[in-house]
Amino acid sequence: MRSYIWLSNKPASKAKTSCWNSFLEKAQGKEIFTALKYTKEKTLRIIPSLQYSKDRTTRLVESFNDQYKAFITTLFPKPPTTSSIEWKDYIIDSEWEWPELKKIEVK
Repeated sequence: MRSYIWLSNKPASKAKTSCWNSFLEKAQGKEIFTALKYTKEKTLRIIPSLQYSKDRTTRLVESFNDQYKAFITTLFPKPPTTSSIEWKDYIIDSEWEWPELKKIEVK
């Protein structure tokens, strides 16, 4: 059944291809952008599918939003957490020892 449908649509497909090619050959000025608009989503893809690891699993992402999240989580991971500093044992030293400055160091 499928081959019959394909064969029956072959003349229509040829006519569409012929019409499209004729349009492209005669296109001038802004018509070029019209052709680009018709074909843009189907043929132009700036970033290919990405594969990355998250939570010890490999993931494949295709949509722009998922690729954005993959880049952000891979390139900028969350920094490690640390405990707060205990200042109770800190002793303030009231005297600082400064070395002698040489004349060449002062500008």
